[in-house]
Parts: sequence; structure tokens; C-alpha cells
Amino acid sequence: MRYLPAVVLVLLSLFVPRVQAQGDLQALAARYEKALDRERWSEVVRLGEQIMELRPELAVVPYTLACAHAQLGDGEAAIDWLGRAAEHGYGGIVSIQTDPDLDPIRDDPRFAEIEATVQATRDERFGAFCAEARAAEMIVVVPDGLDPETPAALIVALHGHGGRADRFVEVYRAVAAEIGAVLVVPSALRPTGNGGFSWTFRDEAEWMVMHAIERARAVHPVDDERIVLTGFSMGANTTLEVGLKHPAMFAGLIAVCGHWDEDVMAVGEGEDQPRVMLMIGARDPQSKTFRRAHKALGDRGIESRLRVYQGVGHAYPARADEELGRALRFVLGD
Repeated sequence: MRYLPAVVLVLLSLFVPRVQAQGDLQALAARYEKALDRERWSEVVRLGEQIMELRPELAVVPYTLACAHAQLGDGEAAIDWLGRAAEHGYGGIVSIQTDPDLDPIRDDPRFAEIEATVQATRDERFGAFCAEARAAEMIVVVPDGLDPETPAALIVALHGHGGRADRFVEVYRAVAAEIGAVLVVPSALRPTGNGGFSWTFRDEAEWMVMHAIERARAVHPVDDERIVLTGFSMGANTTLEVGLKHPAMFAGLIAVCGHWDEDVMAVGEGEDQPRVMLMIGARDPQSKTFRRAHKALGDRGIESRLRVYQGVGHAYPARADEELGRALRFVLGD
């Protein structure tokens, strides 16, 4: 369940009507996230129930409460909370099917009924997302001077939580032109409340990456051996998860200020693995996870590099164009 705490914080950010309420709820959510990460189940129950008193419409918190009660041996409460999650629109079908925290209640006959409800919710939500995404505009930048008949390298760039494609495109515009690559910058569609958007659901983010590649191909021929997936923060998480799941599709991955979660970011099958560049500020709270990522990737035979920037927090380093240029040349083998 390690992927879920960040989702809890993301979703809570959508339901804050006033500044003071936002501060109180975010502080409570941060404590809840910490308890989840450390699997302090009794504390998860206590804090989760407080959150539900404030935001009874949420779906992901009942799910985590179901996990907590299942681990505490209270199967009846676990089923009750899981059913409430389904009633509130929870659509995490992969989590329902694979989360070991729910193993103690899987044999309950009500579990299968809840799973079917979650599957139906997911299918409806995902279908609506795909329809909206197909109708939405997408930023595709073709540098001046590219031969319209010659396949070019492609950079797929994913903004972070609360980001926007129309702003994020400027991070990669110059470096894409420098190496002669087409640049495509999709936008997530789940609003965050600050004018930006979030890659809230993993299946949506994965679909959007593949959709972005096809959108770029419709504008300019793409060299399938030179596709790079990159992203910042939540976009970096998606970069690692999707890129490692589909290794034959990408020449390289560049993750900036993300969070490595080995339980989610599993390496796909095959010997043809992408090169991986990990970039993070030394003051970024997740810098330790990138050090673990570098070791884990090396242990699996994946060529990777780690750059930790002193004095930098959760942000791109100074001279970002220069650093991204080096990263792109590494992952493309130039």
C-alpha cells in the first residue's frame, strides 16, 4: 500500500474550502501518511477516522482504513470500510486485487461483490477519461529545421502534481531544439484546485503517455529507437513506473525529483532496458529514495546515473538546460 499515502494527500487537496481548513487537514493528512508508511495500524485507524469526519465523501481513506483493520484482525470493520470506499467511488481495482494488506479478508464472500463494484467504477472512470483526453489539445513542438520526412527523436515530458503542460513545455523547449527532438507535453486532466492538474490514477497516466506518443507521430515521423520519457516530481514517478514497465518502448528515462517505490516500479521483461538518469536536489526529502533507485537499477543490470545537486531542493538545478542536455545525451547514447 506504499503508493497510496501520496494519493491521499493529492485527493485531500481537492476538498479544502478555506485556508485554515486546508492547513488543518493537510497537517492531519501528513500525520496519516507517516502512520501509513510505517504501518502503525492503530494510529492509521484513529487519524483516518478523524479525516473522514472532516471529509466524509472521500473514497481512498476508507480503503486505507480497510487495510488497517484487516491487519489488526478486525475483518468485519475492514469489510465495512472497504464497502464504504466502493460506495464512495473508489476505483483502484489493481490495489483491490493485489494489495497484501487485504489478504486477511479476501475469503469473505462480500469481498468479491465489493471488487466487482470497484471494477465497474474503474471502467466507467477510465472510459470517461480516455474520451476527454482524445478530445483535448496536446502540445507538440517540432524544432525549426527538422526534415519533415526524416524520423526524429521524441521527448515525452510529464509535469508534476499541480503543474500545467503550457508552463512545463518551457522547461524542455530549448534542449529539445538543441538535440533536434520533437517534444510532446501532455497535461493531466485531474484538477488540483490551484489551477494545475495531477496524475492521480496510474492507469490514466500510463494511457496518456502512449496517447502522447501517437499524437506526436501524427505531427512528425518519430524514430522508435530514440524515444525518451521524462518528468518532474509526480511526473518523474510516472516516468519510472511506465518506462520500466514498457522497457522496449523507450531508449531512456529521465526522472527529476521523484520518489522511488520498488513495490510499484517493477522492471519489465526483456534484455532491452532503457538507460535511466536520476536527477534530484540534495535537500529534496526523497533524495534517499533515488539513491536506492540507483542501486536497485544497477543490481538489475540497468545502466543508470545519479546526479544529486547540492543546495537544491524539490526543483530543477541551476543551468537546467545544460543538465538536461547531458541527461538526454546519456540516455540516447549520443
